[in-house]
Amino acid sequence: MTAEKADRISLLRYAYVSLFGVNSLDAFKYAIFESTVSIKQINKGPDFQSLESSLKTIESYGRRGLVLANALPWARNILAGAGPSIFLAVRSQIICIDDLERVGKGLEVKDILGLVSFLKEQRKCKVVLLLNQDELGSAKDDFDNQLEKVVDTKIEFDPTAQEAAEIAVTLGTKYSDLLKNNCVTLGIVNLRVIKKIEKLCERLAENLSDYDPLILKQAVHSATLFGWVHYQRNGIAPTPEFVRGYNSYRYSLGESAKKASDQEKAWHALLREYSFSNIDELDVLVFQGIEAGHFNWSKLKAAATNLQKQIEHTKLDDSFNEAWRAYHDSFSSSAEDVLKGIGDAFYKCVNAISPINLNGTVKLFKELGKPEEVPNLIKYYLENRHENRDFFDLERSPFGSDVSETEVRRAFSDKLATFSDQRNPEEILLEISERRGWNAEDIEALAKLTPENLRDLFKASEGKKLHRLVRAAMQFNNIGNAGEGMKKIASDAIAALQLIGQESSINARRVRGYGIEIADPAKLDEREQH
Repeated sequence: MTAEKADRISLLRYAYVSLFGVNSLDAFKYAIFESTVSIKQINKGPDFQSLESSLKTIESYGRRGLVLANALPWARNILAGAGPSIFLAVRSQIICIDDLERVGKGLEVKDILGLVSFLKEQRKCKVVLLLNQDELGSAKDDFDNQLEKVVDTKIEFDPTAQEAAEIAVTLGTKYSDLLKNNCVTLGIVNLRVIKKIEKLCERLAENLSDYDPLILKQAVHSATLFGWVHYQRNGIAPTPEFVRGYNSYRYSLGESAKKASDQEKAWHALLREYSFSNIDELDVLVFQGIEAGHFNWSKLKAAATNLQKQIEHTKLDDSFNEAWRAYHDSFSSSAEDVLKGIGDAFYKCVNAISPINLNGTVKLFKELGKPEEVPNLIKYYLENRHENRDFFDLERSPFGSDVSETEVRRAFSDKLATFSDQRNPEEILLEISERRGWNAEDIEALAKLTPENLRDLFKASEGKKLHRLVRAAMQFNNIGNAGEGMKKIASDAIAALQLIGQESSINARRVRGYGIEIADPAKLDEREQH
């Protein structure tokens, strides 16, 4: 039972004030006045009635207060200029002051504590300060020096990760148990961060409910880690760059461990305990969505569909992961036994093995003295992975840079060359615009177009898409070391705009926006009239 329901609150009014962005002592005082409500309105917040009550309170404190009270219908227009008078109403009440560490630059902590002392001693108020002391920064010394003079009772809220998860995570959802366990494993104790992550998980659950439950489990697992990394920017969580580039297979094989700092080694140990091996296609999109503030659901669902196929293969046989555990989780198994187990499982589970894991397998065989097996592994993999063109395009893959073995990259490149590029020119140009980069296949496909092809493409498009298409094609005109294909694309784009500009005087003016001048636009007007 709350103190309010038990009628055990002796003071009759209450104010909650966040100092986030408050830049002056006057603004702070006004915020206390404006947010003051009766105890019975605590859950409703301030309204016109509570403002009227506060103004009426001022009547007994002089002529100025009476004027303010009588001006109630226009109060909001004049209160800002009322100065200290409105602060007369603030007395004998409970005041909760939050976000001390986020106060604006114009208001100092010592001034805040001075006002708190005044409210306590002169105005008979009960004041509660809520803050994260670790984030006070340069104001921490002032706070520590004044604290004992102002504060009667100090309570440190330092929950364990388990306690924080119990407090912050809403029970009864599809993901609540997963989220709680994830937060505990990572050691997240910031309640605000957990609630933000929970919102992410809620949106993911709403949109991924039609897929295998393992996909939502991965999405929640990744969102917890990525959300913590994104929101907890104080050196506690790993950096986004570390998580994006992390690969447990590569680390275990010694590539990253040799160069790792003590901090990075600690992060590696944490991610290993968290069962995070590397970022995949679904993870990339979850990470991008968290950073952008919104998810690209069409791409996320496409990634979920691809992942579902892998899950179906993995459910049939998980022996490949089991075979790798003999390498990671034992000091007793020999190199020959490990390689035999991984090799047997590789051929059995080839459809569930990612390019990154193929790369790790190849590297392990080479380093443990079985390089002669590598060509067979790669050949079998490529012959049995009946994927689309994008699967083999390491240059465009979000995790293609993690495939480091020369033999694997060469084999994927050769396989990619066997595909005809089925993308239409519009798709290619939009992809170039979106990722601000291109590969050889993009240039080869676009260089086959004629000015007439590009003219028709530009004229069939409108709005932002039109501008993205034109600028993506013309940007090759600004590349210093552009190859012949790039030069042709840019030249054809200019020629296409010239063709469009010659169609009418209005189009001549339109293409001028792209730097294309059409001679004598007035003659086009004459031609149109005839």
